[in-house]
Amino acid sequence: MGDALAQELLRILSRVEVIDVISHLSSRAYRPMSSTLAEMREGLGCDYLVSGSYRTTGGSVVLDMDFHDVPSEVLSWSS
Repeated sequence: MGDALAQELLRILSRVEVIDVISHLSSRAYRPMSSTLAEMREGLGCDYLVSGSYRTTGGSVVLDMDFHDVPSEVLSWSS
């Protein structure tokens, strides 16, 4: 289910004309987030990173997501 959610999020983000989106497969080497943001920026050439997880509670799926500004290593948004 996690891969399906990642693919859907990438499809949605790729429709935004002001950002370039790379495949979620490119980031698999960095999963789980044991690498630093600086290492991910160097390896992926990214300026922003979306990370997250999901869990099921009863009949619902709960998403926990973070949006990182990689160069400054600032967590810009979290849910």
